[in-house]
Amino acid sequence: MDSENKPKIEEEKIDLLTVVKTTIKNWPWIIASVVFFVVIGLAYILVTPTKYERTSQILLKDESKNRNVPSQLAALVGMGMIGASNGFSIEDEMSKMKSPDSYREVIDRLGIHTVVSENGMLKDRQLYGENCPVIVTLPDIDDNEEITFDLTVEGNNATISKLRKDDEKVDNFNSQSFALGSSVKTPVGAIKVEKNPGYKPEKDEKETVDFALNVKHPAITEAIDELNKEINIATLSKQSNVVEFKVIDENPKRGELILTTLVDVYNDIINNRRNSIAQVTEDFINNRLKQVMTELGDVENTLSSYQSQTLMPDAQKAAQLYLEENKEQEKKILEVSNQLEMARYIQQYLSNAAHRNQVLPANSVDANSSLEKQISQYNELILTRNRLADNSSETHPKVVQLDDEIQGMRNAILSSVNNSVAGYETTLKGLKNAQGKALSRITNAPGQAMHLLELGREQKVKQEIYLYLLQKREENEISLISNSTHPEVILKPYGKMRPVAPRKVMILGICFVIGLLVPFGYNFCKEAFS
Repeated sequence: MDSENKPKIEEEKIDLLTVVKTTIKNWPWIIASVVFFVVIGLAYILVTPTKYERTSQILLKDESKNRNVPSQLAALVGMGMIGASNGFSIEDEMSKMKSPDSYREVIDRLGIHTVVSENGMLKDRQLYGENCPVIVTLPDIDDNEEITFDLTVEGNNATISKLRKDDEKVDNFNSQSFALGSSVKTPVGAIKVEKNPGYKPEKDEKETVDFALNVKHPAITEAIDELNKEINIATLSKQSNVVEFKVIDENPKRGELILTTLVDVYNDIINNRRNSIAQVTEDFINNRLKQVMTELGDVENTLSSYQSQTLMPDAQKAAQLYLEENKEQEKKILEVSNQLEMARYIQQYLSNAAHRNQVLPANSVDANSSLEKQISQYNELILTRNRLADNSSETHPKVVQLDDEIQGMRNAILSSVNNSVAGYETTLKGLKNAQGKALSRITNAPGQAMHLLELGREQKVKQEIYLYLLQKREENEISLISNSTHPEVILKPYGKMRPVAPRKVMILGICFVIGLLVPFGYNFCKEAFS
């Protein structure tokens, strides 16, 4: 058995050596193959657009560690109803940066929806900013329409030709000339071309006023997808709060602006969200302050009038015995009364149909973790719903779906608040019953003193609520100022001027190896099948 396999193995070795010798003997074919594939590689390099990489890094701060922030985001944090949250998530923040809305805002701010390219012999070169001699504006073109055309600039005149819409040639249009700076009517809408006052020719370019350009206005979804492909957003590690941005673009200056603008857009998103909730909170607190001031004035007027009628201006002496014996009981009554009053305010706010599409006011009551997550999610849904309704309509299916979710969540929050109100009322009733038993021991207290005591307690409750609201308003203003911070930029956009694509050395190396292998492969196959 072994003696039979040995000749076969030797025969295979001999055949392989024969292939090598035959190929080397025909070395001109090896050289020709290598040259052929290297030329293909060079051609690919010459026709492939040159791209550059730019990198930036920011440090995201966990704002949930700052007590002002959750109190603002949780809208009604206080009085045992809403508590703090540690809902900060790097993944959630990165999702905001990667969202189509963020990319669209970047495109709009930088004006890169319309792409101007210079026609070259082998490849087109995208122009932007000071490298672009003209500014092209398409005021009548819808964002979802795809428009392309050739633009020839000769001195102060321009000519539009090869106009296409949605990849189809536009009928009854061949070419149209007009003066730079003016607007021309076309079958797809008005097109305006004007000189770029900031245009600076590159050093190796001649001062010229003639250009052969191509203009492309892709559908906005295509532009967003293209930008999404160029940008990579990731953390440095799983435990790191440092987010790294990378963009690969034909224009290095445009790549740097894309990274800078994306960070600015993210800052605006979080600041607008915070400011929206803070404004609702401020309005809520101011309305409550006006109401409490009116009620406090009524109580003080009643107290002053009764003191004058009964000739007992010093209510503290009349109630001294009660305050000494029931100090702890009075403290509890004040606390629960404050909680009940605020809970009723919130109950009225939730039941008011005028606030149906508004975020819940923040920073008005003390912590209770049972409702914090619901209110935070509710505010997020309201902001998402309003933004979608602004960009579409109230009857949009997504808006209708969000309205149903918001109504369900609002009912759940209102149910929890109703339960809190019922609980506070029960607790207050029990405290008052206990207080009544204590009051019964004060048999010698005059009836006027007892009434003054009730008025004084009501006055104190209103004062506590008033001072509480003043404190919360101040906290809301301080939190808005102290928390309007931006993520820390620890690495501004930078990158080498050496292009990252196409990779010339790698491409030529692969072509060289293929050029070597093809002759050997050809002779091997020829020997194998002979």
